[in-house]
Parts: sequence; structure tokens; C-alpha cells
Amino acid sequence: MKIIRYIAFLLALSLLGVCWYMFSSFIQHIFKKSTPAPTKGQTSEERIKLTVDDIGFTIKTSEKFHSTRIDLILKTWFIQTNGQINFITDSEDAVYQKKSGNKLIKSGCGKSHGLVDLCCKVGREYDTFIADTSKRWWCHFDDDNYVNVGSLVNYLDQFDDKKDWYIGRKSRPNFKSRYKNKLYVYEFGTGGGGVCISRPLAVKMQLYCGSGTFPRTCQAVAAADDCAIGLIVTKLIGTNLTESPIFHSHIEKLGSLSSSTLTQQACLSYNKNNVVNLPASLPQFSKEEDPTRILSLHCNIYPKEDICAPLARPDSRL
Repeated sequence: MKIIRYIAFLLALSLLGVCWYMFSSFIQHIFKKSTPAPTKGQTSEERIKLTVDDIGFTIKTSEKFHSTRIDLILKTWFIQTNGQINFITDSEDAVYQKKSGNKLIKSGCGKSHGLVDLCCKVGREYDTFIADTSKRWWCHFDDDNYVNVGSLVNYLDQFDDKKDWYIGRKSRPNFKSRYKNKLYVYEFGTGGGGVCISRPLAVKMQLYCGSGTFPRTCQAVAAADDCAIGLIVTKLIGTNLTESPIFHSHIEKLGSLSSSTLTQQACLSYNKNNVVNLPASLPQFSKEEDPTRILSLHCNIYPKEDICAPLARPDSRL
């Protein structure tokens, strides 16, 4: 009798083990299906989706461009960043301080377009980003850039921001600079087309960029701010440039970009002789009202914004 009970106990224990194995396998299968696919450079560990509030947007500018370039940014893509662009400038401006929601930061730098003053402003951009530890990416843009914020967020969300990333549009290949008596040949992302750097990489740049040291680094490299950043990142730290096909500066022929792809681009630039080409069939402001074509482009991407009311039309989207 005791033997029968013992055998029955063993059978019950085995059956319980089989049930537990099947239940555990089912739970693991469900969890595996619900785990998001890894993005570039990521493991399969669960990640936090990137939002616009995770990006530290900074722009270097000058007082003479407040009423033109900064005004255009405030009317267009500033809204899509939830008002989170820091404008590094060279003068007080009560009017645009108010318009920007106190986002103008007086740099203490000079007003010239020379190497020292521009590097001084970019150094302040860097320090501003580093101080805000809530931001996962530092994205520098020029004041003559238009950023399609939704496209930028979706693009950066592909990358693991816990790793080192230096993303932009490659400028001159095999650029040469001498730093501390050593000649370097390297690539850099052109600042005029936008550059984004993940926080871990930005932290590693502190020795060369932090607390006002960046202008001195620029002088030692004897090159512009975007060149100096490229040397720091690719040679002194050792992170390659990841070239993005959706960042564009005014050194490209912007008119050659297909209108059908404009909404997928992350950054577009302009000057009076180099603007994007909007088909005549699309609603747009006159060239007198909108010489850069940026306002018209913006209103074809975000037609419901107040500033776009004059172009309101059910099909007014690229």
C-alpha cells in the first residue's frame, strides 16, 4: 500500500512539473513577442522610445539674424520641438527673448563670423546640452536650417543612444588638420547640414569642449567648429562619422531633391540662390512672401498650423 502511494506521489509530482514547464514556455513566448525589435547597435533588451523631448536642440546665431532667420524658425519648426530650441546668440534682445519663451542665451562671444567667435558659440551650445541631463541626444543646427522634427525623431530612434554616435552629412573627405604637432586626416559632419551626437559620446568630448575649452581646441586645430568636432570625435575619441542621407546643407544643390522625398528629410538648408524646389501644383506662398520656400514647405507638411491658414486646402500636403 505504501509503495502504491509513493508511486502516485511521484506521478503527481511529475505531472506538476510538466504543467509548470508548459506554463513557463507559454509566458516566455508571449514576452518574446511583446519585446520591441532591437534598433541599430542595440541588444534585444527593452528600450525607451525616443521622443522630441529627449533631444537637446541648439542653434548658434547672431543679433543681425534674429528678425529673419530666427523669426522663421519660431514660425515653423520651433513649434514641433515643443519650444525646446536653445538659441546661442551674441546680444540681448527683449523682443525675441519673449517670442522664444526665454530661449535666447547670451553667449558672451563676439559678433564676428571668425573662427574664435563661432567656436565660442558652439562651445556654449555644448555646455548647454551637457548641463541638461534629461536630453539623450545633442543636435546642433545652423540658423538657416529647417528641421522636419518628426522625421528626425523617427530617424534617431533607430539608434541605441547608450552607445557613441556621431551623425551628420559628410563634408570634404580626407580633411587635414594638425593638432599638437600631429597631422590628422579625417572626415567630419558639416555643421550647416545638422549634426547629432549621442550623450555618451558628448560626455567623452568634455576634455576638448567643456567649460569654455572648445575655442582653444579650435585654435589649436586651426579649423572651423564642425571640423574641430570631427577631429575630436573621429581621431581623439575614435568614433566614426555615421553619414545620414537625410541631412542636407546649402552646399548641396537643394533644387535637385525630389519633391516626393522632402517630407522624409530631417534637415534642409537654404540661401537666396539655393532653395528646395516645390512643384507649382502645391499650395505655396509667393516668392516675395517666402523667398526661402521654407514656410511653404512647412505648411505642406503641417497644413493645420495657424500660420498656414492662407494656404488651407484639403490636399495641401506633399
